[in-house]
Amino acid sequence: MQTRTITVDYARPRGYDVGYRAENNFTELSLPVPAELENADSYRVYFESTVGEYLQTEVLTPADGHVTVKITSDIVPEPGNMAAQLVALRAGEIVGYAPMTVSYTHLRAHETPEHL
Repeated sequence: MQTRTITVDYARPRGYDVGYRAENNFTELSLPVPAELENADSYRVYFESTVGEYLQTEVLTPADGHVTVKITSDIVPEPGNMAAQLVALRAGEIVGYAPMTVSYTHLRAHETPEHL
C-alpha cells in the first residue's frame, strides 16, 4: 500500500480522516511550523491516542516548513479520534505549541467491535 500524506491546515484543525483501521500505518501527518515557532531548534509531536493514551515522538527536524510523522498503530490502536499537536523546543525546553488537530480512523463495513 502506498504511503499517504495528510497536510494539516490550522484554519481547519478537525476532521482529518486517517483511514480505516490498519490503513493508518500507511499515513503520514504533515504539520506546518507556524511563523511564531520557526526559531525553535527542534520539535516533537504530542498525541492523544484513540484510547486516551498520551504519546510523543522523538525529536524531529522540519523539512520545507513542515514536520512529518507517521501515524502508527500505537497512536491508533482502535477506531476513534486522535489528537496531535506540534510542540516547539529550544535547548530541550518547550517554547511554544501549534494548534491542536483532531483526526479519526474508522472500522470497515464488515468489521464489528468484536473483531478488535
